[in-house]
Amino acid sequence: MPEIGWGVPIAPGFVVSANVGGGWLQANQVIASTDAVVRAYNGHLFASARVQTFLTTWFYLTADVGYVYSGTADPIDFDGNGAGEAKSMSIRSPLARVYAGFDI
Repeated sequence: MPEIGWGVPIAPGFVVSANVGGGWLQANQVIASTDAVVRAYNGHLFASARVQTFLTTWFYLTADVGYVYSGTADPIDFDGNGAGEAKSMSIRSPLARVYAGFDI
């Protein structure tokens, strides 16, 4: 999921940023009458605020909070055996992530 943002250093080794991103989601449903999995694809967007610290010059720790919003996958969007029985799906949810990484 690509994203873009703008960061501001707030202290040595700490950066705060605002970010937006987007991509494609895959919605899967199991249809009881056929015991088959049907799939649909749709776009999604997210916005987040992030704090990142560089514990050394090659290791960082990041935490962000935000919100993710997707388009709605309607029954007509699903493909597969029994797709007409699929229910509409979408994502509207808070997002919280913590991750670590290495600069190479």
